[in-house]
Parts: sequence; C-alpha cells; structure tokens
Amino acid sequence: MASPVFAEALWGAVAGGGELDRETVTAAERLAGLELTDAERDLMLEGLDELRGDYAALREVELVNAVPPAFYFDPEAAAGVAPRGLTPEPAAGSTSRSAA
Repeated sequence: MASPVFAEALWGAVAGGGELDRETVTAAERLAGLELTDAERDLMLEGLDELRGDYAALREVELVNAVPPAFYFDPEAAAGVAPRGLTPEPAAGSTSRSAA
C-alpha cells in the first residue's frame, strides 16, 4: 500500500478540514486504483487516527530555537549498548577484566 497516489488522494481529501472516514478512504483507493476490504479500511482508519494523535502530541512539545537539530540518532546509545562493530570502553576509574 505504498502508492503515492493513494497518499496524495487521502491528504487532499482531509487537508481542507475534511473528515477522515471510510468514505474518504474508499474515494482515495479508487483514485489510486486499489481495492480494499472493509476490514482493511477499518484497520487503516485506526492506524491513521493513532498517527494523527501522535502528531498532535508532538506539536504540543515546546521546542525553543536554541535546541540544535539532531544530526545523528542512535537509539542504542541511551541503553548503554555499544554501536555495532565496536566494543564498549570501560568507564573512567573502573577496572576491566578480560575473559580468558
């Protein structure tokens, strides 16, 4: 379902404040030449509603201009996991034992 036509049709239908409902999804799928079942439409609507809520929550975060952009993101770094291919270095002041 990676059709850009589908995404554009769906966006065009709701960009002006239109409702995101089963009829909107049906119209967008027709424009994109897709055929979805009612279950697939309902699942899509659930996912889109969830995403809409997530984006609304992101917009609530106050981000001042002094915060620099993230040029690098490593989700494992916060968990204390070394990047792939590297071995973690012991913390300063700690002793390291090698396994023999």
